[in-house]
Amino acid sequence: MQKRTLAAFVIITIICFFHSQLHATSAEIRPSSGKELCSALTAAEFTKAGITFVSANNFNIDNDSSAYCSYNTNTGIVELDIFYPAGDTPDGVLATERTVWAEVGGKFEPITIPGADSAKINLAVPGKKPSASIAVRKNTAVFTINIPTNPNVKQELLTLSQTILNRLPSSSPSHK
Repeated sequence: MQKRTLAAFVIITIICFFHSQLHATSAEIRPSSGKELCSALTAAEFTKAGITFVSANNFNIDNDSSAYCSYNTNTGIVELDIFYPAGDTPDGVLATERTVWAEVGGKFEPITIPGADSAKINLAVPGKKPSASIAVRKNTAVFTINIPTNPNVKQELLTLSQTILNRLPSSSPSHK
């Protein structure tokens, strides 16, 4: 009887551990969280989008509200730039969004993503290596994802964007 009790305890402990890990991948993104902003996407979320995650490559943090994150994947380097909050005022947030479009370059086309206040996609980013990018705004958060071009790039960008949108709070911190 003692062995059964111990076995049941071990099984329940393992189930609880995996359940907590599942929910750990969907933690809410906190504003002004510095390097934590680069945790907006996890290895499991890359896999769900159809991208094989290899490793975190480089995280550059300008300040607690802006992070430039790159990841090694099977398609090459994926870059996530996230600004949260993206400005001190609504106009500041919109200015950050416009800056993102200009920095990436090329022609962005509007696209609808549930939960986004604004989203634009560019499937032909200019540069040496063919890539595609999406820029998304929700409340005071602005982010862009850049992925090397491949046959599934549009769906990968949409899936990763939706993942981040789902992890952002439904309301953002108020402006100063």
